[in-house]
Amino acid sequence: MTSSIGQLWRGVRRRPEASILPHTSNNSESNDCSSVDREALGGQQSGARSVSGESNPKECSALNTGHWPLNRGMAKNILLCILLATVATAIFLPSALVEIEHVIVRQARILGQNRKWSELKVYLVPGTRRTYEKAKAYYMEQKPLFEEAAKNFSLHWYFSHTIVPDGYVGWYDMISCRTIAMASLLVNEGRDDANIEKDKCQMYSFLQLNKLPIVPLLGSVWRDDQQFVKDMCTSDDTELGISAYPVFVKSCHLTQGSSKGTTMIRSRPQLDQLCTSGQLEKWVEEKWVYRANDWERPWRKEGNMLTDNLKPGFILQGSAGLSYNPYTDKMQILELKVEVLWGRAYLATSNDVLKGTIFLRDGTIEIYPGGWGQAMTAHVLEDRMVWLQEEPRYLECVWRLAEYTAILMSADQVRIDIFIIQSDPEGCVINENSLSSGAGYAMHFDFLSRVWADVSIRSMIVAHSHHTSHMPIVGDVVRSRTEIDYLRRTTMGSKCTNRLQKICHQG
Repeated sequence: MTSSIGQLWRGVRRRPEASILPHTSNNSESNDCSSVDREALGGQQSGARSVSGESNPKECSALNTGHWPLNRGMAKNILLCILLATVATAIFLPSALVEIEHVIVRQARILGQNRKWSELKVYLVPGTRRTYEKAKAYYMEQKPLFEEAAKNFSLHWYFSHTIVPDGYVGWYDMISCRTIAMASLLVNEGRDDANIEKDKCQMYSFLQLNKLPIVPLLGSVWRDDQQFVKDMCTSDDTELGISAYPVFVKSCHLTQGSSKGTTMIRSRPQLDQLCTSGQLEKWVEEKWVYRANDWERPWRKEGNMLTDNLKPGFILQGSAGLSYNPYTDKMQILELKVEVLWGRAYLATSNDVLKGTIFLRDGTIEIYPGGWGQAMTAHVLEDRMVWLQEEPRYLECVWRLAEYTAILMSADQVRIDIFIIQSDPEGCVINENSLSSGAGYAMHFDFLSRVWADVSIRSMIVAHSHHTSHMPIVGDVVRSRTEIDYLRRTTMGSKCTNRLQKICHQG
């Protein structure tokens, strides 16, 4: 029986149908299913003949005369093989499909910021070449400003452990190097300062303790899933602190977009329906046990180490004010994701105008219309957001708030996500932050990494940073008045807007 099964299994492995999902990636992070798939692919390439395809005159003759060609034992073996194949397919095929999707998306993201790929597009596509030349000129204008900012920047001890390799270092390389350093600090010294991003509950605690403007939090932080569902379904709006809808439920332990850890509740009737149907409870139960998997990024392994042991939790948050988008002709949320390096904002990106829109410090706004513009990163200048371009206070609020927050964190690099509110040019508020940004920066990827990895800037930081501290970034920590005054003088200076006076002079 064993030999018969082996013969049948070898035949099944040679069938084309058995290898319709070959795992062809050489990525070292591939799971165990990849080796099975590669074996199946090898079997297909060496020969596609199956057991049933090996012609046997006697068997054909028996079939033609109406006789069953297999004995009872052989039939049982075939049925057993079919059963085993069915079970294996049910177990492994879904995970194989998911892993293939993950590999494709991850490689596409890596390719998008790859220098060689960018150089090829620049060589072949005039629009891409124009975008690259503009990004290069912008970098040359900004570099002296970042060198000046570095002279007054104080790097926190936690962020001083990143080892930057020699030679060219890309954007994802820099994030990977720092993520490795943070994972090492967690394992070897128990430092979980990365929770200022990885745990939204701790992130918002930091922002509140430092009196930074945020979208209002409603109620408290829930660290008990059943209590959260009970409070949501048995409390009225006043008890929950809800004055207007929509509101957003956010999972504190799920920061990656792929985790889908945020859900919107549009109205009280919808909340009641979610409670009575059990949908809210089901969603909460799923997210409570879900653990973040940063599968879209090349730093997945170390990134997951930072999130594996996070304590689950939920927060309830109100909605930011709306702004007009001429491309959709609607009032909607307008969020800018601001990249801050060495305490200075370099650019911002947003998918709320058009996908991949980039805002620069020189006042220009790059859009990448259509599939071609997106794929080839060929920009045109935006000229329809008149209300935003004619009032400089909108972006000034964004840049200053992002810089101030980054300096409070003393982070070499951080992305600060900020909502613009059209009715209040100086009323921008923080949504979230990210220490491992996967946002798209078109032709600016290369220049962002140059600023971050720049040897002269990094040596300047090391020489200057006598303000560094071993004090944890997260926890019940509020900066002292001396530090606030220092930050106000070096970062905000005389450029504080009226709206930010309370930030500049807090203490």
